[in-house]
Amino acid sequence: MTGISVLIPAYRCAEVIGQAIDNVLEQTLLPDEIVVADDGSDDDLAARVERSRPRCAAGGVALTYARFAENRGRGAARNLALGAARGDLVAWFDADDLWAPEKLATQAADYARLAGEHPAGQLLLTCDYLRRDPVTGGARHIRPGAVLAIGDIVALHTRRHIQLQTVFGPRETFLRIGFDDALNRAEDFDFALRFTAQGGKFMNPGGADRECAGFECDGTPLVHYFRSSENYGAEGKASNRCVVAKNAAILRSNHIDPEAFLAHKLGVALANGIRPVETPRTLAPGPVFDIPADDPFARARPRLWRLEDGAIRIELAGGTRAEGIVVDAGGGEILRSELGEAPRQSLIRDWFLAGARWFLIRPLAGPWFPTEHLLIARADSGLISLAAPGRVKA
Repeated sequence: MTGISVLIPAYRCAEVIGQAIDNVLEQTLLPDEIVVADDGSDDDLAARVERSRPRCAAGGVALTYARFAENRGRGAARNLALGAARGDLVAWFDADDLWAPEKLATQAADYARLAGEHPAGQLLLTCDYLRRDPVTGGARHIRPGAVLAIGDIVALHTRRHIQLQTVFGPRETFLRIGFDDALNRAEDFDFALRFTAQGGKFMNPGGADRECAGFECDGTPLVHYFRSSENYGAEGKASNRCVVAKNAAILRSNHIDPEAFLAHKLGVALANGIRPVETPRTLAPGPVFDIPADDPFARARPRLWRLEDGAIRIELAGGTRAEGIVVDAGGGEILRSELGEAPRQSLIRDWFLAGARWFLIRPLAGPWFPTEHLLIARADSGLISLAAPGRVKA
């Protein structure tokens, strides 16, 4: 088989694997294959992957599932995915992140245009991405430089991150460099160091040497990356120490003091301290609001249910008309429409990518009720859903 394989290393992410596969299947250019590499999960990940097989087949996309019997870490899972893939070109997809619909088409076209200008095995593409904090809802548009070689990737790693889920290129290149099986964090940085030390370059065809904040940056981020606080925990620190120690010679040869670099890298991570500003509760399937019998607005309030697939079903009281208003974190309106059928998971995701933070239900006619509001949020696992910060059913 030739063509493009999308590689999804996965561990305990059954809740979001269907969403991840659907996101790939919504690309304007479909891949030839999706590979899910299960790193010894103890949830029902395998069964959830199988549920996606008919959708993949309908789109003409092969679905490959590979599994470790026990958890071995991210580096090993990435190698498992590479070994199971059959495409000549690969793109990485972390199950709890998202791609813009044109991501794969854009990078495939760019690679076809640029590959002939570089030695075989020395070109990988990256792209703009939006680094999102799933706790605070903040976002920063990151634009890697147009060309990042060994000097750039070492000296500027903490300012112009190369996230692996933005990277596209030949499977053979990834097989040749490989990932460190011993690493469960920072395996992408370790790969980038060794790849660029061998003369490789990351290119962002639309890139410029700058960083932008929020949604005001020129250009479109092709990846939405959700930063995890786990990267700054004990395991993340230990992995970074390991990467710096094993690549000390590479750092020194590029005039970087390994100990100073490690202190800077860990210091930046600690300074970023993630503190939640809201604590939404993820909705389990079933009724959303607990409406007590003595609530004076009980008869008028809309009834909401979260369905198994993440959709929200809304039922209005007889004679009531209401509208839904989607607003961003600053209170700016994104869209407004009269409520009809329930918002589906794909629609919620589109709102989220557009910067939505709140979904309000406001009465237009009929029995009046106080405005209901739901937070468009993500579970720790990454699932996009509507969560209510207040009167949620226990």
